[in-house]
Amino acid sequence: MNDIHIACALDKGMSVPALILAYSVNKYVSHDRKTIFHVLECEQDAFPSYADHILNSDYFQICRHQVSLDIFKDYDLSIAAVPSLATFARLAIPQIISNAERVLYLDCDVIINRSLDELFDIDMNGFPLAAGRDLTQAYFLRRFNGPHQKAGKILFKNINSYFNAGVLLIDCNKWRNSGYVDSIIKFLGAPPAPLFLADQDALNVVFQDNHLELDPRWNSWAVCYSFGEGEEELVKFAQLCADDPWIIHFIGRAKPWISFHRKTNFHQLYWAVAAESPFLSQLIAAYDAGPLENTAYALRKVPAIYSYRRLWEFFFTLSKAVAKIESALRMKRILSTKLMALGRDAYDKCQELEQAALN
Repeated sequence: MNDIHIACALDKGMSVPALILAYSVNKYVSHDRKTIFHVLECEQDAFPSYADHILNSDYFQICRHQVSLDIFKDYDLSIAAVPSLATFARLAIPQIISNAERVLYLDCDVIINRSLDELFDIDMNGFPLAAGRDLTQAYFLRRFNGPHQKAGKILFKNINSYFNAGVLLIDCNKWRNSGYVDSIIKFLGAPPAPLFLADQDALNVVFQDNHLELDPRWNSWAVCYSFGEGEEELVKFAQLCADDPWIIHFIGRAKPWISFHRKTNFHQLYWAVAAESPFLSQLIAAYDAGPLENTAYALRKVPAIYSYRRLWEFFFTLSKAVAKIESALRMKRILSTKLMALGRDAYDKCQELEQAALN
């Protein structure tokens, strides 16, 4: 494997963060090989065209892919309550980037703090996927006892091995030959329990016993969490990431380009990287303007909105399960239809609350 293949997926809501990510990758590229930065655009012109002229060189090349989510048209993804459907594009990377044996996928809300050669060339020991452990998911699934945790007990054999999907090293050949994409999408259409993190949950179900765990520094979270007694391993992992992060991930509501998000110890570093780049003015403009409506993290956190999102997701999931039972018993689909209607009502209420919050 000579070329390094890196991919990110975005809609227009993540255009500027994707520019900063591309610059941070370019900053550490090797001059012994070419790095191909694949941009999976889920909206037309989501990644500004001027980036090609600024960043392309003998060692770094931007490669664009227009991605239509019609590739999933044969599957029902209605239960996946996600802020942006661009999150599903990562699942089709082996098909979209058909000439690559291996691809490193990165969320747009990360920046690179060292060369990615070592990560890309790592021995995957025959596994189809490599990813870093999701510290907070393991923490919350173990410590609390709510709908999220109850679903986790059904879905995951070992919550301590739950990984984060923001940094994924994909063996594309194994994915193509083993039908993993089909398995993931089918699971998304009919999960046995509500999914709270959509495709990340699905990836963890499909690969929970079949992935290589990465050094946590390859997915160091900008947000630090407090761990208690009996969680020494999590404390050790978190400290390692804080002291020497290799890839910094601004998870959740900790985006440096959104003014009302929580600040982290790495916000200053993010803005310093942006200041080195040719894209500082774009980041300042994005910060001043605020996030686009109806895109990820566009709203200040309103508990009622999130409650209705969960109701929507729950009723849609339950309706699918009931529909299977009714079909098996050759019954009229009455209950499943009613549950679907309740889910739609919850969705409509969520939309009303979001619009009120925007106004």
